[in-house]
Amino acid sequence: MNSLIEHTNTPSPAFASIYDALDISQKKIVSHGLDVQAEFNTVCAVEYLKAHDIDGDVIRQVLRSRA
Repeated sequence: MNSLIEHTNTPSPAFASIYDALDISQKKIVSHGLDVQAEFNTVCAVEYLKAHDIDGDVIRQVLRSRA
């Protein structure tokens, strides 16, 4: 995804331990979810992450770290 918004694909340091606990495929999904959030909005990112079976607590904490 080519974002018009400059950002990084990792959550804030406050939630790094949550992000670090994910396996590689989950990290890729979460990273893309962060791109979706930056490009569109949080609701779209939540729906994307839910569709890829990311745990609700992880979704809430990771996306809040970037909101």
